[in-house]
Formats: sequence, structure tokens, C-alpha cells
Amino acid sequence: MEQNQLERETRIVAVGNQKGGVAKTTNTVHLATALGEMGRRCLIWDLDMNHGATLHFGIPSEGFLGTFEVLIGEEQPEDVIITNDDEDVELPENIHIIAARRNLEKIDQALVAKNKFLITQDVLLKPLQSLRGRYDYIFLDTAPNATTPTIAAYKAAELFILSAMPDPFAIAGLNDALADIQDAQRHGNPHIRLLGVILSGVDKRTRLAGLDHGVGHPLMLLGDTKIPNCRKNKVFKDLGHYSEWPKMKPPRSKLRGIKRKISS
Repeated sequence: MEQNQLERETRIVAVGNQKGGVAKTTNTVHLATALGEMGRRCLIWDLDMNHGATLHFGIPSEGFLGTFEVLIGEEQPEDVIITNDDEDVELPENIHIIAARRNLEKIDQALVAKNKFLITQDVLLKPLQSLRGRYDYIFLDTAPNATTPTIAAYKAAELFILSAMPDPFAIAGLNDALADIQDAQRHGNPHIRLLGVILSGVDKRTRLAGLDHGVGHPLMLLGDTKIPNCRKNKVFKDLGHYSEWPKMKPPRSKLRGIKRKISS
């Protein structure tokens, strides 16, 4: 049996914050890519109507079916997964993605039209179950607000990583996300576990670089995962892809430390 056909112990990891512009998608892509380089097979599932992860890889958002069609039950997740076998797609090693489009803005109306009695927070459970064993990690890249796909991610995830920057609004978003994780633990997903926080864009000269001073909950940084503030490339020149990747990637030692925590 080939490596990719082996049954895998799948870990489902949600990445989020109730605030946009905090490197959530960037960190999701970096983590998955680093794990892919280590031989782990990863799926990134874009759950954000702004489809940042989809754009990150230069995938035309209107070119593929994806999250919307799976959530309303018109497509099976395995039928919309994008890989390097698809035309004009170039993904990192061992990385697959389920794309998102702007039509996620209408997901609530579409779900109600399908089934008035549907429990919307459960819409990811069955699709994710069908993918277990195919991937080592499934990363759920959530929206920066409490949309239906985001709430469903809280219900389905085993691990949650918070992404933040030392900014007052981002810290306020952390408090909201922490409260949502606690609500998920009490109401349907007792197994979800906060893995910690990735703090990006850190300027150590600022007081806000000490993240824990502004958050009303005890937090754990993922090892020494304070990613320095770097200039950003809007265009990843080698590929011609839209990108929010920092000019300097997070040091590999930081990514290895996060990988060990995810694996434990």
C-alpha cells in the first residue's frame, strides 16, 4: 500500500480570532506547509467568505466548487478537494485545499432552504468524518466573525490555535474567541482544546507585545512563537500568486515547536 493510501490518525485544528488582519490565514498556511515538508499530509479547509487561504495559493475563487457546495450537501468533500493534479494549480508538498468563494455570504439562507430543522452548528461534522484517515491534519481556516462555518468549526475541532497581533482590537478579539471556545466546550464539543496563541507582527518596543497584559484569560503562547514584524510581499514573485506571506518566514525552529504541540 502506498504512503498516501495508509490510514492516518487525523487531527482537526481550527485557527481563528474574532478579528481580521491578524495573520490567521498566513499562520494556517505556514503551519500546514511546514508539516507538509515534514511528510505530514494536510488539508486546508477555507471557511471564510473572503477566501484568503484560496487566494493565498493563487487559486481563482470562482474556478472551483468548494465549501458552500459541501455545507449545503450538494457535493462530497472528497469531490471538491484541490490538489496539484488540478490544472493551473501549484500547491506545496503534501498540501490540499477546499476552496471558498463569496457565495458563503448566503450560506445561512441556503441551509434553511435545504432543511428548516437543520442544526447549522453541526454542518461540518459529517463532512469531516468522511475525511478522517486520509490526512494527518485538517486545518480549518475560520472567518474573523461568528459566521455559521466558524461556529461549526468550534463544534468540530479537536484543537484550536488563536492568531493575534499586539494590537488592542486583536486582543479584544482574542477574548471573544476564548469565550466561544469555552461555550463550545459546554455546549456540544467538550473535547476541543486551546493549544495556544501565535503572536505575529511583534515590535518588542511596544507594551502591547506583552500579549497577556491585555487579555482577561490565562493564555499560553505556542513555545516562543512571537513572529517578528516583517515587511510583507503582496505578490509572491516566484509564483505570481497573491500572498500575505511575510518576506521572512517564521524561523523553522518555531514551526517545529508548534508541530510538537499539535502532535502531542
